[in-house]
Amino acid sequence: MDDLNQENPATSTELKNWISWLVQTTGVDGLRVDTVKHVPKWFWRDFDTAANTFTIGEVYNGDPAYVADYTNYLDAVLDFPMYYTIKNVFGHDQSMYQIRDRYADDWRYQNKFTNGLFIDNHDVPRFLSDASGRPGASWDKWPQLKAALGFIFTSRGIPIVYQGTEQGYSGGNDPFNREDMVINPNHELYQYIAKLNSIRNAHPALQDGWQEEKWVDDTFYAFQRSKNGDEVVVMINNSWNNQTRTIPNLSNLPNGTVLYNRMGTDTATVNNGAITATLGPKEVKIFTK
Repeated sequence: MDDLNQENPATSTELKNWISWLVQTTGVDGLRVDTVKHVPKWFWRDFDTAANTFTIGEVYNGDPAYVADYTNYLDAVLDFPMYYTIKNVFGHDQSMYQIRDRYADDWRYQNKFTNGLFIDNHDVPRFLSDASGRPGASWDKWPQLKAALGFIFTSRGIPIVYQGTEQGYSGGNDPFNREDMVINPNHELYQYIAKLNSIRNAHPALQDGWQEEKWVDDTFYAFQRSKNGDEVVVMINNSWNNQTRTIPNLSNLPNGTVLYNRMGTDTATVNNGAITATLGPKEVKIFTK
C-alpha cells in the first residue's frame, strides 16, 4: 500500500476534505482510525476537526504514557495497555492488583471514559487461544473469558467485542484469528455478552459514571460506579474457587438498601455501608438498586 505524505499540503487538505465528505455522506457515528502512530501527530488534530465526529485511534503499544498522548490529538484511543493487563490477569490468573496499577495511569488520558476496552482483536491471538485454562484442565477457558468480558462491560471505557468472541472462536495469530463470520444467537457466549450489554445499556453509571475502587486482593476486585442516583457495585472473582467478600465504604447507598445481582437472582442488603456476597469461580456479579 502506498504511504501518503501528510506533510504535503495538497495531500493533507485532500485527506481532510475526504473524511469530512465521508462522515457527512454516510452519517456514521464514529471512526476507528487505524495505525495512528505511523502518521504525524499534528495531522490527527486537523483530521479530527475535519471529521467532526467521534474518533478512536489504534495506537498499538503497551506504554500508557505513549498511548495516552494521542488523546491530545484524537478523541480517544484503544486501550492497549489495559489489553495486556486483561490478558495477564484474566487470561493467566495473575494478581488483580495489576488492575489497580493500570488504573493508576488513567490521569494520562484526556477522557478515560472513552478508552476502547477489548480482550482481543484481529491483530493478536484470540483470548481463548492465549488463555491458560483451568489448572489441570487447560481446555476449560470459558470461565476466564466470561470474567474478562464482565470486566470490560463494567469498567470505565467503551467495550469493544471482536466478531467471533460470541461464538467461542479460538484462533491464534493472523490468519487463524480471522475466521469466517457465523451468526448463532443461541450460543451460550452470545447470550452472556447480550446480557452484559443489556445491563450496561440500562445503567448510565456503567456507561460514563464515576468509578471508585472498593476492594482489591490477589484474586478479587470490586468497584462502584455512580451517576445521577444510579449506583452499581461490581464484584469479580478471578480465582477457581468460591470466594466470599464484604465490600465496605459504599457511597450513596443507605443501610437497608436491597441490591439485585443483574447477572443472577441473588440480592445483597447494605449493612453498615457494606454488602457481602459469595461468588463462584471466575464469576462476575453486578449489583444495582
